[in-house]
Amino acid sequence: MVDQYKIFEYRIEKIYRIMEENQIFGVIFNDSISLRYFLGIHIESESYLIFSQYFRDNYKKLGILLVPQLEAEKAKKDIEILPIEIRIMKNRNNLKIDDEIIDILGFNKITLGSSNGGFRIGILYSYLNLNSFKKIFSNFFSISNNMNIFKYLDSDIIDFSQYFFELRSIKESDEIEKIRIAAKITDDAFKVAVENLKDGITEIELAAIIEYEMRKRGAEKPAFNTIIASGPNSWFPHANATNRVIKNGEIVTIDIGAQYNGYCSDMTRTLLVGPPPYKKDLCNLINKVNISQQKAIISIKPKIRCKDIDHVARQYLDSEGLGKYFIHGLGHSVGLEIHEYKPILSNEADCILKEGMVVTIEPGVYIPNLGGARTEDLVLITNNGCEKLSNSEIFWYN
Repeated sequence: MVDQYKIFEYRIEKIYRIMEENQIFGVIFNDSISLRYFLGIHIESESYLIFSQYFRDNYKKLGILLVPQLEAEKAKKDIEILPIEIRIMKNRNNLKIDDEIIDILGFNKITLGSSNGGFRIGILYSYLNLNSFKKIFSNFFSISNNMNIFKYLDSDIIDFSQYFFELRSIKESDEIEKIRIAAKITDDAFKVAVENLKDGITEIELAAIIEYEMRKRGAEKPAFNTIIASGPNSWFPHANATNRVIKNGEIVTIDIGAQYNGYCSDMTRTLLVGPPPYKKDLCNLINKVNISQQKAIISIKPKIRCKDIDHVARQYLDSEGLGKYFIHGLGHSVGLEIHEYKPILSNEADCILKEGMVVTIEPGVYIPNLGGARTEDLVLITNNGCEKLSNSEIFWYN
């Protein structure tokens, strides 16, 4: 447990280094992902995690966590010896923390337009809905009735998202281990799914079996809505599981993932139901998608542009006359979120793959009136290539 706290302290210290390098005096986080990343806790209610140079220097703690009273005792228990001060919000529905700001950020409400003596504040634009945006600005900033607050974005108020996503794009060893466990849970649940995939079962019944098996093996929940896409539903990349009855000879795409200790996995396989014979066009579709994925995985290594990996899979599918049906990017980063912001693998992504990144490789082809197929694995970028974290059987057809 002490080692786990050291990991969180290390991550917070990274934030302070980023703040110092970019002259950012304080950062306000109010999303559940940040709480999980920095503190290892999950809080359903709206809460605020605040880091500031003033607070660290004067109170000798790394930051402050503002929580509603109903979350306070659990938060105290969950973070125990981590040097974070927990304070209770005075009113959950209407934050009244004006008098506390001087203790947190080192001054009373920040006056926009004054440059605050160089005291710039960072928030995560990417996680803010309009309601959260209004709450943060009404409680932390002085705003006159006729003030255009957008004028001060990126001057007094800094979007901290780019720094946060860059930090999270390289997974630490404990994160990789949690993702590895999530992937193993997913693989095991998939084996049970294959055993139950038969003529007469509905998509939603198969999804329920998979989700039960994942929870039984330690998953907190599915990492996303389980996709079971059979027959004509397979034409849609993000089809929901429905009450459609699956029949022999049909194509079925199974896209599943588990969340373990906050971290996600993602894996997809495409199968044909029941015994052969199968339609030749469906067999070729699945096989060619499998080949395109293999070619992409073999080409992965650090310092390669994401769009170059996408190009490998796309070029093969183009050569087989299927490129126009590959209508999404090759993959995405996975971690505390199933679709993380960095890196993204697409034909326009200039980002560079780095050791420690965890991404999906998932080419797919979707042909109306025939069928859709996708093959997806989770891979860890290593110092000379990549390691597959998903190990479910890939199905080939004659």
